[in-house]
Amino acid sequence: MEREPLLKKRKKSSVPDDGRQMDMSFAKTMTFCLPFIMPNTLRLKIYTVLAILCITGYKACLLIPGLSMKIVVDALASDDKRIRSHRPILGLLLFLGGRALGGVLGQGQEMAQEYCTSHMSKVFAVRSFSHIQSLSLSYHTNKNTGETTSILGRGIGSIGTLLRLVVFSLGPTVVEAIFVAGIFFKLGSPLIALVTLITVITYVFFTAYMTRWRVRCGRQLREAQNNAWACATETILHFGTVKSFGMEETEVSRYAALWEIAQAMTLRSAGILTGFKFGQNFIVHLGTFFGLIIAAVQASRHVITIGDFTMIQSYIGQLFGPLLWFGNSFGQVVSALTNLEQVMELFDKESEVQDVEGAEELKFGVVEGMPSTGDVVFENVSFGYEKVLSSSEGQNCRSGQVRNISFRVPAGKMLALVGPSGAGKSTLVKLLLRLYDPDEGRILVSGRDVKYLKQNSLRHAMGLVAQETTLFNDTLEKNIRFGRPDASEAEVWSAICLASLEEFVRKQTHGLQTRVGDQGLRLSGGERQRVGIARAVLKDPAIMLLDEATSALSTLDERKIQKNLQQLCKGRTTIAVAHRLSTVMMADEILVINNGHVIEHGNHSELVSRKGLYAHMWRLQAGTAADENEDEDFSITPVN
Repeated sequence: MEREPLLKKRKKSSVPDDGRQMDMSFAKTMTFCLPFIMPNTLRLKIYTVLAILCITGYKACLLIPGLSMKIVVDALASDDKRIRSHRPILGLLLFLGGRALGGVLGQGQEMAQEYCTSHMSKVFAVRSFSHIQSLSLSYHTNKNTGETTSILGRGIGSIGTLLRLVVFSLGPTVVEAIFVAGIFFKLGSPLIALVTLITVITYVFFTAYMTRWRVRCGRQLREAQNNAWACATETILHFGTVKSFGMEETEVSRYAALWEIAQAMTLRSAGILTGFKFGQNFIVHLGTFFGLIIAAVQASRHVITIGDFTMIQSYIGQLFGPLLWFGNSFGQVVSALTNLEQVMELFDKESEVQDVEGAEELKFGVVEGMPSTGDVVFENVSFGYEKVLSSSEGQNCRSGQVRNISFRVPAGKMLALVGPSGAGKSTLVKLLLRLYDPDEGRILVSGRDVKYLKQNSLRHAMGLVAQETTLFNDTLEKNIRFGRPDASEAEVWSAICLASLEEFVRKQTHGLQTRVGDQGLRLSGGERQRVGIARAVLKDPAIMLLDEATSALSTLDERKIQKNLQQLCKGRTTIAVAHRLSTVMMADEILVINNGHVIEHGNHSELVSRKGLYAHMWRLQAGTAADENEDEDFSITPVN
C-alpha cells in the first residue's frame, strides 16, 4: 500500500524565527482574530457591555476588602474608644458587602463572558468550516484530512481561550494595576506606586520575550501532533485495508514513533515553561518584597498608618496574584496563538475555482430570448493536474492529462467515454462539474461558458454516480436524500426502485433508517453504488454523469439497472464513463480516449468495424481476442 509519507520535510515557514518577525506574526494573528472577537450583533454587543460592566464592578469590589481592613486596623489602633467600638463593625460590614456584591458581579461576568465566548467560537467555527468547504478539490486532494480537522478543532477551542484569557482576564488586570497605583499615589506613597508599575511592566516584557521561545517550540510541537493525528485518521479510515494486509503492528509502531517525536517536543516545551514560570515568580516576589519594605519603612516613620500598610499589603497581593495566575495560564495563550496561526494559514488559501463577478444562474428553457437546453460542448480543452518545469522555456506548465479535447453532446443525447485506465475520462467529468478549470479551451453548457456560471447552479443541474460512491455515516434515507432533501417519500421510493435497491431496503430491520456506517462500510460495494444511483436519480438532474456507475455490481444486477438507467436517461443529456463496453453500446456517440487524446469516435457498430482500439477492447471483453497481440500500439493520430 503506497502512500505519501507523513513525516515529510515541510516548506520553511514564511515567518522567520527571529524575534522581530515573530512579533509581526503575532500582530498578524491578533489582527486576524479581531473580526471574530468583535461583537457584530445587538444581542452580542449587549452581553459584551454587560460583561465589561460586571468585570469593572467586580474589580472595584475587590478593592473594598483592603479598604475595610484599613478601617478596622486603624480603628483598633486608635486611642478613641468611640472609634474602636463602631468603626470595626462598619469596616466588617463594608467587607461583607464588598464580598457579596463582588460575588454577584462575578457570577454575572461569568455568564455574560460564557455567552460571548461560546457565540464567537461558534461564528469562528462556522466561518472556518465554510472556508474549507469553499476551497477547490485540488486543495483537499493534496491535504491530509486528519491534519485539516486537527487544525480546525484546535483553532475553534483557541479563539475561546484567547478571548477568555486576554480580553476578560489580562485586560482587567492591567486596568486594576493602574487603579491600585493611583490609590498608592493618593496615599502619599508614589514610590510604592512606581515599584508596582515597574514590576507589572517588567513582568509583561519578560513574558513577551520568553514567549518567542515558547512559540518556536510550540510550532514544532503542533507539527508533530498534526502528523500523529493525521496518521491516526488515515489508519482508521482505511482499517479494512490495514487488517487485510496484517499491518496492524506496523501502523501502531508508526503511530508510536510519531508520538515519540511529539513527546520530545512536549518535554522541551515543559522545560522552557519551567524557566518561564521561575522568572515570572521571581519578578513578582521581588516586586512584592520591595513594595512591602517601602510600606513598612513609611509606616514606622508614621508617613502612613498601620491600616494603610495592611491595605497596601492586601492590594499588592491582590494585584500580583492574578499576574501569577495569568503567567501560569500564558502557556494556553501561546498555544492558542500558535493554533490560530495555523488556521490563519488555512484562511490564506484561496480556491483555484471561483465564481467571476456577475456570474449567472444556469437556467433551461428560453433565457433572454435564446433557447437554453442541456447540450454540453468541449472546445479544445487541455488540462493537467501537476505543474512541471518546462526545460525548454524555463517556465511553469502542467503535465498533460487531457489535451485538445473537443466534442459536443446534443441535449437529450448520450455520450460515452471509453479507453484505458488513466486516459483522462474521469478528468473530463470533473472539468464539466468545474471541480477544476481547464488550462486551455472552454466548456459550454446550454451555450454558456461554465466559467461565467455560478458553480452551485451548474452542479445542481447535474447528477453524478461515481465509481467509488462515498456515503455519510447516517441513515440510508439521509444518504439518498442528500442531493434533494425536500423530495417526497414517493419520490424516494421511486428512486430506490430504479436503483434496484427496494429488496435490500425492505430486508433491513430499520428499513430506510438503517445506518450505513463510516463511509458506508456496513454495505457492500454494490449496495453503496446502488445508493449512489438512487441519490442521483432522486435529484432529477438535467444532465446525468455516470462515472463507472455499475462497476461494483454483479452482472445480473448490472443488466437490471442498465435497463432502468436507459429509461431514466432517455431524453436527458448523459455522459457515461465506462470500462465495460456492453454498458454503453446504446450510446448515441462513443469517444475513445487514450493518453489524453480522442483517438476514435462514432457509435458502437462503426467503432467495431474500424478495428481500432475500441474494436480490440470489445473483442477482449467478448473473449474473442485470445490470438491477438496484447502489445499492439493503438496510439494513433488524435481525432478532433
